[in-house]
Amino acid sequence: MDNSKGGLIMSAIDKLIQIASDEVGYLEKRNNSNLYNKTANAGSNNYTKYWQDIKPSYQGQPWCACFVTWCFVKAFGEDMAWKLLKHYPYVYCPTMAGLFTLHANPKRGDIVIFKHGGEFTHTGIVTGVDGDYFTTIEGNTSGGSTIIANGGAVCRKGYYNSNLPGTKFCRPEYGLAEAVTVSEYTEANDIVWELGHRGIVSDSDLWLKYCKKDTNVYWFCRKLCQYVRTKPTGETADREYTDVGEIIWDLSYRGIISDTALWTDYMKRDTNVYWLLRKGLHYCRTH
Repeated sequence: MDNSKGGLIMSAIDKLIQIASDEVGYLEKRNNSNLYNKTANAGSNNYTKYWQDIKPSYQGQPWCACFVTWCFVKAFGEDMAWKLLKHYPYVYCPTMAGLFTLHANPKRGDIVIFKHGGEFTHTGIVTGVDGDYFTTIEGNTSGGSTIIANGGAVCRKGYYNSNLPGTKFCRPEYGLAEAVTVSEYTEANDIVWELGHRGIVSDSDLWLKYCKKDTNVYWFCRKLCQYVRTKPTGETADREYTDVGEIIWDLSYRGIISDTALWTDYMKRDTNVYWLLRKGLHYCRTH
């Protein structure tokens, strides 16, 4: 892991964009039913899980800014989201114009506020920039390359900045999230997300269930997560360990586990745990 300030900032932006990416395809609902299902009860009445989690009394209102707030809260927690957005919750696009320096050109991680008819009417998260062209993930929109300020879904979009006179870009101070990025994760959702982001686990739902029902697995995942986030980079390995004894010895040597008998038993009776420890160790030995 790059422990320079720039590296920490990119990690914060990467996490935000990953969380937003996971929401692509979510459809707004007709009413309060099935808010947490991506596609069920689809409608056009602006009911969403984002309002439910951020400001339930606003259900039924346009939700593009609420989606941005929700992503920041999921990435950094409510207190840090407040600092990064300079207010809380962000639910109204013009508010940002009075709080941030408004940049004419985008950078990855910016919050874009689109101008239409002389007003800032829509918003999203900038996910990439290539010259004049930039990509976003937006809530309350639809597909295509035009600004849709009240669509009905979370979508990936792309625009040429030169075609958007008046559109501006707000740049959160991601360096403020440094403590979040380098401090130890304790929430199962954060831990599993980080392990998934690094390719150590693939089935996030499965490992969330493990972490919530098995204290030993939770603590292993937590310690593994902290180890891979803080260890020096550049380690190489000539082969992947497959033998239980080798895996247990190396994890113990690194201080990730202490009770070798316990984890030997786990690996022999639970295939999922065997692969978790095997892939976790291999990541440690190759990064």
